[in-house]
Amino acid sequence: INNPEQWSLSSEEPLLKENPHRFVIFPIKYHDIWQMYKKAEASFWTAEEVGGSVQDLQHWEALKDERYFISHVLAFFAASDGIVNENLDGFNGFTGLFTGVPD
Repeated sequence: INNPEQWSLSSEEPLLKENPHRFVIFPIKYHDIWQMYKKAEASFWTAEEVGGSVQDLQHWEALKDERYFISHVLAFFAASDGIVNENLDGFNGFTGLFTGVPD
């Protein structure tokens, strides 16, 4: 940091201080940040949750009719979402609600 004022601010911030163990997770020092991380992580599938067993593959292969149905439902909604997005874009161009200035 070139500016001395910024240097003094960064030296007071505990997360910006030089630390040889900065890339070590444990022991957890900031428990509130760790809890927020775990809440965010719970919103996504992780590798530990997804099994890769032979039984899963056999089950996947046995569900050909269901896969066909789901793929068509997803294709329908993908096309419908495209139409909705085009209509929203046209509506936005007409009214200027989302940009504040009409086209």
